[in-house]
Amino acid sequence: MGRLAVGLIGAGKHGRRYTHHIRADVPELALAALCRRDAVRGREQARALGCRFHDDWAALIADCIPRSPRPSPRRASRSSSRSRSRRRPPRRARWCVC
Repeated sequence: MGRLAVGLIGAGKHGRRYTHHIRADVPELALAALCRRDAVRGREQARALGCRFHDDWAALIADCIPRSPRPSPRRASRSSSRSRSRRRPPRRARWCVC
């Protein structure tokens, strides 16, 4: 069985502990991507961990979750001038299966 690739949103103080546990304690998981508000440190951290970096949590989710070839009519009709990616993620680190 292959390893399950995960993305981590919030790789700061507490997120570093999660990255350690992913790599050291759960051999079935592989860190595929991470997101962090501090882009400079996030890129360095991703490079050191050998994973992708996203400076926007919505970009990480979009990268990890495959999209259908055609958007649903309901979702297409709800587009607005305000970008959804500008919303802030929850304060605690979250997992995203990539």
